[in-house]
Amino acid sequence: MARYMTVGEVAELFRRSKKTIYRWIDEGKVFKEVVRVNDGILIPEKEVRRAVEEGRERSLLA
Repeated sequence: MARYMTVGEVAELFRRSKKTIYRWIDEGKVFKEVVRVNDGILIPEKEVRRAVEEGRERSLLA
């Protein structure tokens, strides 16, 4: 079964505000897949891992 993280958990992990995470979701650039539920948004853990890896790759290329 897939595991999910809340926007608050992702914000904590990335050391950003929840507002920033919501903006990233709206822009569709960082998280390509999210699950909208009645009271918010959940982000699959695999999406978070992918975003972290892409960020690492970008920082290594800079």
